Amino acid sequence: MMTTHPAELNNGVWTSWLPVTTAWPADPTCSSAAWVHYGIQATPGFWPYVYDPAYGQTVDNELSCLPTEATQSLSGATTVSGVSTVYSLGPLVCPEAYMTVSTSVNTGSSTSVVCCPTCAEHLQPPLAVRRNPFVRNLPQSSGRDGVCTSAMTSGQIMTYAAPAGNNEASFTEATTTLKTAVPMMAVPVEGYNFGALTASSATPTASLPTTSSSTSASSTGLHQGAKIGIGVGVGTGAAIGIAIGTALLFLRRRKYVGVQYPVPASELPADDGSGEAKEMPGSSSFSATDSHSPVKQESAQEIDGRSQPAELYG
Repeated sequence: MMTTHPAELNNGVWTSWLPVTTAWPADPTCSSAAWVHYGIQATPGFWPYVYDPAYGQTVDNELSCLPTEATQSLSGATTVSGVSTVYSLGPLVCPEAYMTVSTSVNTGSSTSVVCCPTCAEHLQPPLAVRRNPFVRNLPQSSGRDGVCTSAMTSGQIMTYAAPAGNNEASFTEATTTLKTAVPMMAVPVEGYNFGALTASSATPTASLPTTSSSTSASSTGLHQGAKIGIGVGVGTGAAIGIAIGTALLFLRRRKYVGVQYPVPASELPADDGSGEAKEMPGSSSFSATDSHSPVKQESAQEIDGRSQPAELYG
């Protein structure tokens, strides 16, 4: 039986634990609802995401691929009446569409849990659906969590939403036949499970202070400049341990605030020699606030890739 964990205070920041005790129901749409964020859709190096709560907030507001607690845990700190609070998952049961890829026993009878999607679905000619498994990738530096990645191979057909202009106000659908291997990214779900509290591991008796409901929070959720999947990276360097103390978890979450999905221009693979980023194909668009089908159909295009995708840094 899982133990509900009390709020904790570390370095002046409160952590409130959000319990996820049942598996979030799987939605088959989520494994193929991919999008590419503004600023990284250069050809041939682009990094599409699935299972991203920001997709549901920006592209299709009727799609919910992760529990609301997971979205809240990634939204950064809130400050009310001078009291800062971050949110983490605990106890945690992985969503139905996810699997446990890592567990690490920590001090204080807690176990960190990292969940990645089981697979991503894409079309592999001749008209066969290919299910690519996800694995956990850790960044080379910064000590932040990595993303889940699924390798897409040359010849696979991928449909995804891409920004129609110079912002994320509207999106267009693009269908691409891959001519080089491209990693599909997915947002991990991570948290902690707790054993029974003992005299040596019990949380100090301090309690989370109450505040006036008339005081507004400085950050109440995800904003356009800080989508989910932030502060992550794909690397092949030295592995960074996932088993970290709770205090480091607090600091890591605080780093996520205001960070976008950065891909330095210098890290993009070579294109046609112009040195300029190119927009994904498609001219028709829809408003991101529309409640109907997320994106409109566009003609098939090919990505003329000549090198492996660059590493994504947080």
